[in-house]
Amino acid sequence: MLISIVAIKFVGINSRQSEWNDFSFIDKLRLPFYEYSFYIFKLILPINLCAIYAAPSFLEIYLFAAFFITISIFVFLKRNKFINLAWFCYIIVLLPVLQVIPNANALVADRYSYMSSVPLFAAICFWADGNNFFQKNVKLISTAIILFLAIVSYSRCKLWKNDSMLFTDVLQKNIISYTAYTNLGMYYLKENNANGALVYLRQAVELKPNNPILLTNYGWALAITDQSDLSLKILLASADNDPLYFKTWNNLGVVLGIKRKYRLSLKSLLLAKKLNPTNAEIYYNLAITYVNLTMNELAIKSYQQAAKMGLTQAQQFLTANHINW
Repeated sequence: MLISIVAIKFVGINSRQSEWNDFSFIDKLRLPFYEYSFYIFKLILPINLCAIYAAPSFLEIYLFAAFFITISIFVFLKRNKFINLAWFCYIIVLLPVLQVIPNANALVADRYSYMSSVPLFAAICFWADGNNFFQKNVKLISTAIILFLAIVSYSRCKLWKNDSMLFTDVLQKNIISYTAYTNLGMYYLKENNANGALVYLRQAVELKPNNPILLTNYGWALAITDQSDLSLKILLASADNDPLYFKTWNNLGVVLGIKRKYRLSLKSLLLAKKLNPTNAEIYYNLAITYVNLTMNELAIKSYQQAAKMGLTQAQQFLTANHINW
């Protein structure tokens, strides 16, 4: 249980991206049963794996499936108290990721079942050691399991070479995954293919038109492709949907700077700094805006703050101009 809680703490959650928010109150109560059924199925037969799974429909089916699976397992294994105990441990370790309350952006993920399965498989191995059938066929069974898992692992590993391969695979299995469209768009932005990024980021916005993260990403891609007017419109829509999302105000400040509206740019960037005072990029953009407004002392202080936070561009600028930071 402690291991699961620590893992969730490091995974974190972004309330603006969590799929949990897309469900009604009643469906949120049903979701843990879907997740429980999902992890049991993937534990028994790890096939058709995916980095981002589609949100489930017909949640009532999973509620009955969860009860049926649990009762069947306890009836089948009632004579073996050790395996029953291991199964109980499996459920306890799995509990934190069943999202009775939201604790991750994705509803389910393959990785959450790995640690929880350890006590269960240990118990099965202990039980198999005293079973005549397993003792006689241990080499054959072990070889079959190893080969199966090796094939599954190889097929998954080759997809993790880059975001393009991984999230293209997701879209083949989950065509309405706005997260996959977003990640593909951001991948192409990093590869300096802004026009390619626009295609995917636009798709993400069409699926979730009121999501501030998706709108901000799309607005930034429009700015990079010299569509500043449309970019400004999209970013303002993002700010209307969520006025507390600092990246929107940061990007809005940059776009206003591109349009030479420096006073409005400064106002937007100062708001971004107020919302997130530890973001180095905001200070760097503030420095550029102060330069354009000939407020040089404030510009230097902002460059220095960005440099202290580790932003390479700010450090290079100050070093080139022989200014300490």
